[in-house]
Amino acid sequence: MADELVKVAEDSARGGFFLVSGTALSTVIMAVSSILIGRFLGPELYGQYTLTIVAPQLLFLFTDLGINQGIIKFTASLRSKGAPNRILEIIKYGLILRASTGIAISIINYALADFFASLLLQRPDLAFYIRIASISVLFQAIFTTATSAFVGLDKTEYSALTANIQATAKAIISIGLVLLGFSVAGAVIGYAAGYVVAAVVGTALLFFLVRGKQKNQNSNSVSDDLKILIWYGALLYISVLLNGCIPLYQNVVLAIFTTDADIGNYKAQQQISLHLCQFLQFQSRQHFFRHFQNLTPQQTRK
Repeated sequence: MADELVKVAEDSARGGFFLVSGTALSTVIMAVSSILIGRFLGPELYGQYTLTIVAPQLLFLFTDLGINQGIIKFTASLRSKGAPNRILEIIKYGLILRASTGIAISIINYALADFFASLLLQRPDLAFYIRIASISVLFQAIFTTATSAFVGLDKTEYSALTANIQATAKAIISIGLVLLGFSVAGAVIGYAAGYVVAAVVGTALLFFLVRGKQKNQNSNSVSDDLKILIWYGALLYISVLLNGCIPLYQNVVLAIFTTDADIGNYKAQQQISLHLCQFLQFQSRQHFFRHFQNLTPQQTRK
């Protein structure tokens, strides 16, 4: 019993190290890139860029459905129980479901870009940029699903790696396109491209990790696996949805009552603290949630 608890503690410390170090590095990269983009664009254009990604960020919240929490829970618990054959199914169906919702939400974002720009943000000229950003919803959904699977598999180094790839790709592409004269469009393309690159790399790494796990004759049906994922994370998803809507609501209020330049100056000032708080909160919650799945009732009472 004591040896098992020590093993869980060691795994938790190891996973925490990778998550914290990876989070710190990706936060620095994103903060620096945001500052540079803000300087190159200027306050007014940076404010437009900030408002452009409000719609896709808001719609992205509706792609989760609690799937990520379910993937972390069941991959961790199945791994501790020695049932690797079921892990592949949980991850596969979770990815398929989130990719499907991501495609649907991306289409909605693209189709309703004029509505979001005119009524939600009070800036009809941003509709073109919102359409560009619509692809980010799909790939952000795939990216976050892959990182959740890494946490559940106790491969937090891969989660940290993909997070840093996303931050680096976004920084390089956004800054490069802005310097080439693409202005707000370049920054938005870089924002979306960062998730595209990270999603592709994360999915490839995930396939590499689980490729040897085969299904057996006792596998559950597809509908059973989907029900397990959705019903488990449904209540957790409500809290995620409410928590995610608060900062986006703030951006909508800013869009209605202030100018683009004021928004740009305000957002540039809060980038470092905002990124750090969001990532540390999200990663630490995922990390400890994953390791609690390895504890049996006897261990928790102990």
